[in-house]
Formats: sequence, structure tokens, C-alpha cells
Amino acid sequence: MNFLLEALSSTFNPVVLAMLLFGVVVGLLVGALPGIGGVFAMALLLPLVDGFDISAVLGLLIGLTSVTTTSDTMPAVLIGVPGSAAAIATVEDGHPLARQGEGDRALGAAYSASLLGGLIGAFALALAIPVLRPLVLSLRTPDFLAVSVFGLLFVAVVAGRQPLKGLLAALVGLLLSIVGVDPLQGVQRFTFGNSYFWDGLSFTIVFVGLYGLVELADLLRRGRITETRFQSSLPAVLRGVRDTLREWRLVVASSLSGTFLGAVPGIGVTTIDWVAYGIAARDRKGGPEYGKGNIRGVIAPESANNAKEGGNLIPTLAIGLPGSIGMIFVLTVLSEHGIVPGPKMLTEHLPLVYSIVFFIAIANVLGTGICLLMTRQIAGLAAAPVALLVPVALALIVLGAYTTHLRPEDLLLLLLFGALGLLMKANGWSRAAFALGFLLGPNIERYYFLSAQLNGWAFLSRPAVIVVLCIVAGLIVRLALQGRLRPGALVFAPDTAGDRMLLALFAGLGALAFISALGFSGGSDMFPRIVASLLALVALPSILRAFGTPLRVGGGAAAVGAAKLLGFVGLLSGLVFMVGHLVAVPAFIFAASLLLDRTRWRAGLVTAAMSTAVIYLLFDELQHVSWPTPLITLAIPG
Repeated sequence: MNFLLEALSSTFNPVVLAMLLFGVVVGLLVGALPGIGGVFAMALLLPLVDGFDISAVLGLLIGLTSVTTTSDTMPAVLIGVPGSAAAIATVEDGHPLARQGEGDRALGAAYSASLLGGLIGAFALALAIPVLRPLVLSLRTPDFLAVSVFGLLFVAVVAGRQPLKGLLAALVGLLLSIVGVDPLQGVQRFTFGNSYFWDGLSFTIVFVGLYGLVELADLLRRGRITETRFQSSLPAVLRGVRDTLREWRLVVASSLSGTFLGAVPGIGVTTIDWVAYGIAARDRKGGPEYGKGNIRGVIAPESANNAKEGGNLIPTLAIGLPGSIGMIFVLTVLSEHGIVPGPKMLTEHLPLVYSIVFFIAIANVLGTGICLLMTRQIAGLAAAPVALLVPVALALIVLGAYTTHLRPEDLLLLLLFGALGLLMKANGWSRAAFALGFLLGPNIERYYFLSAQLNGWAFLSRPAVIVVLCIVAGLIVRLALQGRLRPGALVFAPDTAGDRMLLALFAGLGALAFISALGFSGGSDMFPRIVASLLALVALPSILRAFGTPLRVGGGAAAVGAAKLLGFVGLLSGLVFMVGHLVAVPAFIFAASLLLDRTRWRAGLVTAAMSTAVIYLLFDELQHVSWPTPLITLAIPG
């Protein structure tokens, strides 16, 4: 029981609790803003918490991701626009209830169902740990290799409409994860003589570019979050709470389904919600028709989407396979602190695992309490002007990325991965598959190297490996029966300029990696050559098909938003180099807000001043960042 006492002590540390509360508040805010999402918030905050204790950082991330699906119900119910994909099913009955004057009741039911679902998910995670420990401890290196490869392939294939795109994205992520000094052989790989790349590409910069910048570009394109203001009253909300308590059997059934499905990597939250909605819809006795204001149609998906967090963490902590995109950021934090999920996670770091259980439970209680008391105030933030929101968020992202190494390459990589993320999203390429390949790459290579060295090809006869191969075969057969693996899906036709650019870029990276790997020594060439060969093999048929495919033109509005955002990133980066962050940030925020909306110049001045004060406190006082001397200062005599 010592590990439980240690977990409780760590959880109730004042700093950890403060970070958890901060994560809950941020999660509630972004959940209430349609189109923003918890992934964007994680990408924004991750660079800002570098140097904090791992318990505090995990408290922040778990607090954020646990409650985003609580507050995203506000816009879903009141205006019919889900705050995130997790609230799509809630719209079906929640918005009709609002149109009937019972929006408050729907919100109360959603909040209380989310609370109970989150607690059930945390409880399920706590119960799973004693079961998982002996199972994980019985696994060997080849088993972890098989499970990791299976998880990567599963996510790559199911992440989009065209499995081939997901597979290519995953392979490119694997390739880029190899950059740096090989930890097994000490050989420099793909560093091209630049010491900046010795430690590999930064997880933080890659994920912030792929997700954070992409969401901001989309916000710029839309021009607004929403123009609708929400109304709510506490007494009516409490009526919905009583509805949830009466439907406790539905809450339990939906929560358990959410936990179970959340433990399967690659199962999206939308699928989880619709499964829960289906559970509710089986009961046709009494009440309005489903889709026309049945309160059970709100309770079921809201229970499931909060319970899924406990399920998501089961494969994340036990075998290092993230159960969702948000869990990729959790794995990133563990990796940056030298913690490898698996046997050590469930033995040496067991107190940290139970701290995460407590984080989920506390976050759900705090999130529901805040929503019950402050629905109107939180939801009103959806009317926040984009002209102020985007420049402030961009300043935090750029400075957070720059503090990784405090070198120009940090911001150049941010620009490159931002452009890559924009291009991938616009053309339907899975960023999740890319990110997972990049994150799992080092572990997969290590498992492969050790399996080959210790067992040779005999590792393929391990029971776990055979089971995984059978599952993969079954998945392929199922996809084929569904028509998703017909020839047209196996070889996609690159019919847009973006598709062709990405295909050419990825194929070029594969060719460059294969040629460069020929010069590596000590066996450090084997894994990159295998990945590069697979990349070429998968990409070649589509490259050949591109010659006979007519080019389709489109996506002008998205391109304008992307170009505008990347221009802002370049402008702020240049200002930081030239005059330093304390001059660059207020100047940029004020100028960008004017460019986006000239009528808000007074608000732009106030926002610029307040943001600069926050940035100074965060980076200079709390993190004590040693900023490089700006160029203008160097040019001034004396």
C-alpha cells in the first residue's frame, strides 16, 4: 500500500494540484469553443511546462483532456455545433431539447453523466492495473515489437478513408524518428553534420507544428468561432442532474462501453459515442423519439466520452500504445522524462500510475462543479474575437518552440512541420498516423534490434507475435469484406497538387534515407533501410498512377488561411531574432490584431500589454530562460 500513499502525497502536492486545476480550466475553455479542441490546447501548453516535475505536467495534461468532453456539450446543446468531435452524438437529442426550451436540463444531464462516466473510467483503470501487471511482466522484447507494430498499422489503416495514405504517413514518421545519434551504436544518422540534430527532432516542435498551427490556420480561415451567446440557469440545470441519477443503469452501461472501446487504439471518440447512443436507443419505452429530444440520447454519449479517458490510458501506460491522439502527448512527456511505458511503468513508477487515476477523478469532479456554477461565463467565451485569440496563441507557440534549444533551427522546424501539417490536413493524410510513427519509432527500432540479436528470426514463433499476426490478418480480411481494401483503396490516385507534393516529398525522403543509410556502420543501417524500402514499395504504385490521373483544383480558402498563418509565424520569428521577445511579442500581437480587425485597436493594445506580462512571468521569472542576445542589440555600439 506504500505506492498508494506515495501517489496520494504526490497528487495533493500544492504545485501538482495547481497544475491540475489549471489544466481543468483550460480544458473547459477549449471544449466550449467550437473547432478548437483539446489537442490544440495540449500542443500549445506542452512547450510552456518544460522543466516542471513530471507529476505536475501529467496533472496538467490529464486535467485538460479529462474535462474537454464535459464543456464541449455547451455549444452542442445550445446552438447545435459540437465543441469537438466527442459531442457530435450529443447534438442529436441535446439541441432539439434546447429548441424546446429545455437546454438547461440537457446541460445538467450531460454534466452529471460526464462526471459519473469519468469516475467509472478512473475506477476501471485502477482495477485494470493489478490485472495488467503480471500480463505485461510476462511479455518479452519480441512481444512488445509485435504489439507496437500492430498498433501503428492499426491506427494507420483506420485513421482515414484511404489506408495507403495512413500507412505512408506512419512510415515517414518512423523515418524521421531515426534522426540523431543512434543510442545503440553511437552512429550519427541523418544529422548532415549539424550538431542541432544529434538529439533528434523535438517531440514538442513536431506536435505543435502538426496540430497547434493547423488549428490556428483553420480558425483564421473561418474568421470567427461563433457569434451566438449562450444562456443558462442553475435550477433548470439541476433538473437534468436528477434525470441522470434516474438513468444510472444507462450511465454504467455506456461508461463501461466507453472504457472498453477507449482501450482499443485507433477507435475514435465519435465511434465510442455512437456505440453508447445505440445502447440508449435500444430502449424505446416511453419518452420522446430519439433525435427529437430524448434525454437518454444526451446521457449515454456523455457518459461514454468521459469514461474513455480511463480506457485510453490502459494501453498507453501498459504497452506504450496511445489510446487516442491526446495520449500521444502523455507518452511524449513520459519519454522526455526517461520513462518507458511497460513493465517498469507498472513496477518502478506504479505511484505515478495511481496518481494519474486520482488526476482523472479529481479533474472530473472539478470540471463538473465549475460547469454547473459557470456555464454562462464559460460558454460566452465562444464569442471571443479571432483577431485577438490567434496572435496571443501564436506568440505562446512560437516562444515555446524557441525555448527547446534557443536556436534558429527550432523556429525553422516549427514552420516546416506546420506547413506539413497544413498540407496533410487539407489533403486527407493522417497526422495521427504520422505522429504515432514518430513517437513509437525509437521503441520499435530498439525492440527490433534486441529481438534480432537475441532470437534471430525465431522471435516470430512467440505466442504473442502469432496472436498479433492473426489479428492483423483478420483485420485485413474484414477491411476487404467491407470494400476498404479494394484495388482503388490500395493504390490511391493523387489527383490534387497537395497529394502529389506529399507523395513526392515522402518518396524523396525514403530515397534519401536509403542512400544515406548505406554509409552507417555497426548495424545501425538496418532499421532505416527496412523502413525506407517499405516506404518506396508502398509509394511506387501511386506515383506511377499519378501520371494518368487528371489534376483537380480546389482548396483556395484553406490555402489563403495557411499562407497567412505561416506568414505570421515567419514575421514573429524574425522579430524575436531582431529585437528580442519582450519587444517582438507586443509589437506582433498589436500589428496582427490590426491586420485581422482594424476596429479592435484599443483591445489589441491591452491584449498586447497583458500577454507580454504573462510571457515575461512564464518564461523569464518561472523558467529563467537565457534568451540569446537579439541582433539589434549586437549592432548598437557600446
